[in-house]
Amino acid sequence: MNTRVLYINASFGVKRFMEPLGISYLAAAIRQADIPGLTVELYEPSVEGDSIAEAVKKAAGREWDYIGLSFISDDAQVCRQFIELYRETGGKAWFIVGGHGPSLSPEAFLLPEVKAVFIGEGEISAPCFFKTVLEGGALASVPGIAFRDKEGRIIRTRSAPRFGNLDELPFMARDVLQELCQKYPGEVSARIISSRGCYMFCEYCSVRAYAKLQEGIVYRERSVDNLIKEMKYLYEVYQVRQFLFEDDNFLPGNPKRAKEKVDYFCDELKKLAIPGIRLHMQCRPDSVTSYVIERLKECGLCDLFIGIENINQKDMDFFGRRSDVKQHLQVMKELEELGFSCDVNAEYRLRIGYITFNPESTRETLLNSVAFLKQYHVTPKKLVNILRPYKHTQIYDKFVEKGYLLEDGTTCFCDSEIGVICDSIVQTVRRFLAFREQVRLPVKLNKELKLGFELDYMIVELDKVRKVCDDKCYQVAEDILRAKLWEIPDIINDSILFLEKWKDDLQLNERLVMVKQAMGIETLEAGIYR
Repeated sequence: MNTRVLYINASFGVKRFMEPLGISYLAAAIRQADIPGLTVELYEPSVEGDSIAEAVKKAAGREWDYIGLSFISDDAQVCRQFIELYRETGGKAWFIVGGHGPSLSPEAFLLPEVKAVFIGEGEISAPCFFKTVLEGGALASVPGIAFRDKEGRIIRTRSAPRFGNLDELPFMARDVLQELCQKYPGEVSARIISSRGCYMFCEYCSVRAYAKLQEGIVYRERSVDNLIKEMKYLYEVYQVRQFLFEDDNFLPGNPKRAKEKVDYFCDELKKLAIPGIRLHMQCRPDSVTSYVIERLKECGLCDLFIGIENINQKDMDFFGRRSDVKQHLQVMKELEELGFSCDVNAEYRLRIGYITFNPESTRETLLNSVAFLKQYHVTPKKLVNILRPYKHTQIYDKFVEKGYLLEDGTTCFCDSEIGVICDSIVQTVRRFLAFREQVRLPVKLNKELKLGFELDYMIVELDKVRKVCDDKCYQVAEDILRAKLWEIPDIINDSILFLEKWKDDLQLNERLVMVKQAMGIETLEAGIYR
């Protein structure tokens, strides 16, 4: 008797061309275990931008014994909604759930239809779970899960050991990459990791809380040889030349180790001789040196993400971020000198993590943030970022202790005026961002997939519209921060009127239809896209 499993990355209603890391590694581990009669398939809704309803419809189109849902968020509402819609179709599969959110709050996801919640990294516990249930064994013997017993009590089993040697893991399953290559035969990117975990202790970060769920070394690196082997495979089999490194820290914390790793990595990568190779990486700003970035740039680094988080030392201290703001600003200057820019059209793109609002924000700190983001041409999406206290983190405990966390899960501010300002900026800027995404989608698709769009002048015009939109977002934020409270409603109304009139004057809907039809993407809608 065959047992069919479908793993779904629970990212609904967004459009992006990226493989799911978590479920792809799980699928690889389960397949490597070679369990008789067990087959595993993957479904990434964001390939088509599927909503929950559309994803349910696709999942219900075939019979499954188990459906695995992977979540980042600790909000179980989406999980509940998916299961309810699926049951309405007559689907009878059991559900299993995993990911960061469920790992930290398993009780919220243990719905009646959920057989088990996987806690932490699942490459050991997932194969063990399926072997156990297929052989009729007891769930209590499976490490790293939570489940309800016959009396409805929540049982948490012993934690599953964490993989210490990442080279022993199989390469992640590339089902979704193959789907993307067939569907969009352009320059499709492959996701890849060189490490897991983090070596720092930021109080707001869920990575550390997640790490505490299992025993073993937290920050682990793959060997460069193993990494190069996978890159060679991806190039030879899928013709991938663009690699997205998704680990939090490509660079180790020790400067000497970081230099050694980069030197060896670059030397070995050059031996592959991949033409037109492009690398996208993430690292901490305090791990960056001009030397390592310059070497990586020589080997194809064109897109770098660093977690600046904030340029007010007061805010950083509240976050529990053990960093020096002056050092971060110096890193920004050095990266600029190396040719990296936050401008969306930069040849060498710099992306930054930034938390604009927190309960102790002031007009002064917020104006500093807006000035910094504007100076470096950072996307205005950062203007609406609010510090979120994940459960089981130190910052969550601090929020509770200081009374910053309300019963409905929202955040309150020390200064009630800042609460009004935050709501006003977020509400207004999001209107502009929704419009901005409509404008940006054809530009991004044309650039990322190299569609060879012939109406280049139209792409240029759309990008000019995006630039005006960015400037307007920063202007609105500054105006609200400098205004008296009673003046803010007028600023919001004037901004909305400007946006609606501007959209009408541009006749943008007609122009977007023409662009999408010419590019063969008329069915695509705006959404979050890399």
